[in-house]
Amino acid sequence: PPHSPDLNPIETVWAWMRHHVSCQHPQSEVELKAVVLQWWAQLPQQQIDNVCLGFRGRVEKCAQRLGSG
Repeated sequence: PPHSPDLNPIETVWAWMRHHVSCQHPQSEVELKAVVLQWWAQLPQQQIDNVCLGFRGRVEKCAQRLGSG
């Protein structure tokens, strides 16, 4: 559903990447690939860890909304 919490942690990481890559305005596929690789290398491991650690909370919120929690 459109208003359910996103249960896939990688989607949060891709949203961050999408934001930073789009700010660079790559003009070709080669530029796009270079920018994606640059931002991927700069992505802090702590940010990825935080997304993964927040997974349980997202699942619990989803269960509560469904009446299963």
